[in-house]
Amino acid sequence: MTAGEAVPGPDGLLRCPWSLDAPEYLGYHDDEWGKPVHDDNTLFERLCLEAFQSGLSWLTILRKRENFRAAFRDFDIETVASFGQADVTRLLADAGIVRNRAKIDATIGNARAAAALPVGLGELIWKFAPDDVRAPVTLSDVPSSTPESKALSKELRRHGFSFTGPVTAYATMQASGVVNDHLAGCVSRNAGRLAAPPEVRSGRAGHRGQRRGKLPTFSWLDPALLLAVENRGRCAGLHGFTSIPKARDRSGLPILLRSANQLRPRDGRTPRFMRWLSVIKKSRLTASNP
Repeated sequence: MTAGEAVPGPDGLLRCPWSLDAPEYLGYHDDEWGKPVHDDNTLFERLCLEAFQSGLSWLTILRKRENFRAAFRDFDIETVASFGQADVTRLLADAGIVRNRAKIDATIGNARAAAALPVGLGELIWKFAPDDVRAPVTLSDVPSSTPESKALSKELRRHGFSFTGPVTAYATMQASGVVNDHLAGCVSRNAGRLAAPPEVRSGRAGHRGQRRGKLPTFSWLDPALLLAVENRGRCAGLHGFTSIPKARDRSGLPILLRSANQLRPRDGRTPRFMRWLSVIKKSRLTASNP
């Protein structure tokens, strides 16, 4: 086995090596890291915690995460944006978090910047999702920043954010599934995610990232993503999209397709959205649920 490749976990399944360094890492790796997140407040939390992690280990932040959530009121953007000097004093006295004045001030300032965005924080961050990225084979293949994270950092800075440099921006993209940096051999590489192609994600045309004759394999469909697909369907000018129940096995695909078959474009044309669904229909959906 090459150094840095996926390694067997306690259940024998291959995982990214860093996930086995501590019990907290294992749960975070399996249940959260790399799974798509679109909610503004959740993304704000990820962005803030990555900023607090600067100069520290991520394990320190994970172990203090519940304290951070309590101290910052679950990272609700509007609530944190309203923090005043009394809150700063309270936070500086809270031994359960990282008591760094500059990072605390940045978190409050970033909440105000996020609240003032012309679009949601999630929409802004997901604009910088890369279209086609090769799965890393070893940890040495995983970058610390990318052109997309540098562009995101620049855009955040333009809107008044701080402590959001390219490395912090990329760590946020990794944690939130904007990029998928699970190693190629990792059991979580495709588990629980079904990344929308460019035209579904941002309205751009084409199927970049989908190569002819090479259809993706998904182990199960993530409910949060199905909801995002449903919302995108409405944005694409479609109607009749029925609510999609939680689907984690083979039965989820027929549910999705039956709902899709009820769609009717308002202008009578076949939307790109339907073409993407045809890709899903042809894909193999395994019955395994990690």
